[in-house]
Amino acid sequence: MSTAGSPQLDLFLGILKAVRKSTGHRVPPHLTALLDAHGAPEPGDIPDALETAARELTAEQKAVLFANLLNLCVKDGRPTDRKLIQTARETLRVDRSDANDLQDSIEARSQTDYIFRKDEEWAVFCAGLTGMAQADEAEAHLEFEYLADTVAEAKHIEAGKKLLENDPNKLENGLDRFSTKQKQCFTAHAMAMMFVDGDYKASEQATLEYLTEHMRLADYQQERLMKGMYTLFNLGVFA
Repeated sequence: MSTAGSPQLDLFLGILKAVRKSTGHRVPPHLTALLDAHGAPEPGDIPDALETAARELTAEQKAVLFANLLNLCVKDGRPTDRKLIQTARETLRVDRSDANDLQDSIEARSQTDYIFRKDEEWAVFCAGLTGMAQADEAEAHLEFEYLADTVAEAKHIEAGKKLLENDPNKLENGLDRFSTKQKQCFTAHAMAMMFVDGDYKASEQATLEYLTEHMRLADYQQERLMKGMYTLFNLGVFA
């Protein structure tokens, strides 16, 4: 049953409903429960609704709205509605540098099916994310749901589990051999898994550090990805 949320949450969800309809993007899993639980009205005009959001939302809420709007305007690593992205950035008054960081991180995460092609690459990808899921013993089911939603073929997930259990050295070497784009994409997913339950733990942070250490991804790249994934999943600002 749908219930009314706060005015800020309803505005956030209503805008995203309209954007999703406009772009044809599927409902992101991290928003499904919120959208099911709240009967947020869909605005008739997205630019007008963004103007309202600019007046009524906090700076932190506007950043989360912009990140989630971006997420609905990106597919296979590319923006599908540049005009809407620009309108949202300008209306919500998101700093251009911050907006670029958010967009780069969201685009990196969306490239999965485009840049991972070989079975052995998928196995390493799934092994690393399985390790992230196992690091959160309390809410691991949410992380495994994320993995299943991200990887279409179950055989890759099973191969990843076996690799993690039987040959961790192969995982470490495989991470090191990823291309830069693959490393960025994988890292964005690992960070997303850390935030997907609304909380992250020291064990998850330690696992993420272990994975990124073996990829030797530059610190500035990790920082941009962290900014994007944290903001995308920071739905607690609407609590």
